[in-house]
Amino acid sequence: MGLAASAGFWLPAPARARWKPADPEHLRRWNGINPTLIKVAENYSSPSLLGPRMSDDLVELIAHMYRAEEAEVLQYLTPWSSKTAAELAKQADRPIEEVQAILDRIVSFQNSLLTFGREGKAKKYNILPIVPGTFELVLVKPEESLLTDWHKEFSRRFSKLYNEGAFAIYWDDPSAWGMVRYIPVYPTIRDNPAALPSDKLPAILERYQDLAVGLCQCTTTAKYVDRYCGRPHFTCMTMGEEARSAIQSGVMRRVELKEALEIKTQAEQAGLSTWMMNLDHEHFKSNISCSCCGCCCFALRSLTQFNKPGFVARPHFMPKIDQERCRHCGTCVDRCNMDAHQVTEDTHTFDTLRCIGCGLCASTCPAEALTMEPVKSYKPPYQSLARIVAEKGPKFISMINREKRRRKQA
Repeated sequence: MGLAASAGFWLPAPARARWKPADPEHLRRWNGINPTLIKVAENYSSPSLLGPRMSDDLVELIAHMYRAEEAEVLQYLTPWSSKTAAELAKQADRPIEEVQAILDRIVSFQNSLLTFGREGKAKKYNILPIVPGTFELVLVKPEESLLTDWHKEFSRRFSKLYNEGAFAIYWDDPSAWGMVRYIPVYPTIRDNPAALPSDKLPAILERYQDLAVGLCQCTTTAKYVDRYCGRPHFTCMTMGEEARSAIQSGVMRRVELKEALEIKTQAEQAGLSTWMMNLDHEHFKSNISCSCCGCCCFALRSLTQFNKPGFVARPHFMPKIDQERCRHCGTCVDRCNMDAHQVTEDTHTFDTLRCIGCGLCASTCPAEALTMEPVKSYKPPYQSLARIVAEKGPKFISMINREKRRRKQA
C-alpha cells in the first residue's frame, strides 16, 4: 500500500545484501536469544534499510515482532531482496506449505512485510525499513478495536527505540529527504495569487476517486506510552490506487470527498498540521496524507526532539509578522507545532528554520498580525519519478554509505 511505497522513497535501492549467518559477536552479546531472531535484527539494522544500530532495544523489538519459527524463514529476507515462498522454503530447508502458512500468518496479523506480484505469478515478500515502513504498516487500522495487546507492546518497544535516537543518525541532511510537504491551512492562502493547486488541500483531494482513512500510527503509539495529547486520531489518509488497495485489504476504510475534507478541517481546527507526499503530477496515481502535532508525530519530533532537519521539504509559504499589529498574546506560540514562534511582552521573533509552512498560527491570530507570504526559494513538488531519482538518489546512497563508514570506525 501507499505507506509501504513511501518507505521506498521512489529511489533506486542499494544492492541486495547476500545472506550470511548472524555475527558471532552479536550471538555472544545476546546469548539466550534465538540466533535466527538475531539474524532478523541484523537485517533490519542494515543502513541500506535506514536501520538503527544493533542494540538491546532493537533486539527486544524484533523478538516481540516475530516468533522463532517465523524468524527461521524471515532471516533470509535480507535488505532489498524479494523472495517467493518457494525460494524461502528452499533456503530454510522446510516444506513450502509450512513456509507459506508462516508468511500468510505474518501478513494477516503483524502486517510487517511488503507483498507484491502480478496476477498469476507467485507472490514476493520484502522486509521494509522499521521507519518509515514497518511501523506504519503494523499499526494502520480502520478502527481502534483491531489493536491488540501485541500492537500496544509493539508501540511501546518502538517508542523506546525511537527515543534513544536510533533513527536520528539519518536525519542530518534535509536535502537527502524532502519527500514530505505541509499544506497551508486553506483560508490563509485561498486568495493569494502565488498559491498553486498543489498548495490547496481541496484541489488535491478532488483529483482522486478513491479516498481511505485510518488510525494515525503516531498518536496510537502516544496513547500507549502516556504522551497522547488527545487531538484527532483518525487522520491518516491515502488516495488513488493505494486507497483502493488499502480498502480491499481491510487496513483502512473508504471515505467520500466531503468526509475527507471534514476530517482534515477538524484536524486543523484542533491544531494539527497536514502533510502530503511531495509529489504533484498525474503520473503519480497515489498519495498519502496525515495530520500531525509536534508532541506525538515522530516525523516532526525529529526536529523538535532531536533538532534534526528530518523529512520535511521547505515550505512554499511562511508567516510574515506585522510587529505593529502584534499584541504579544502568545496564541501563535500555542498553535505552532514546531516551536518556531517566541513571544514575550515586548518581542515576537520567528525561527524560519523550524517553520513547516502549515499556517496554523496565521489562521488563529486574533490581531491578524500574521499573513502567509510565498518563499522565494520555494521548489515545487516533484513532477516525475526520474526527477526524484536524479535529485535524491545520489544523496540517499551517500547517506547510507556514510553510516556504513561510521559503523566500521566505531
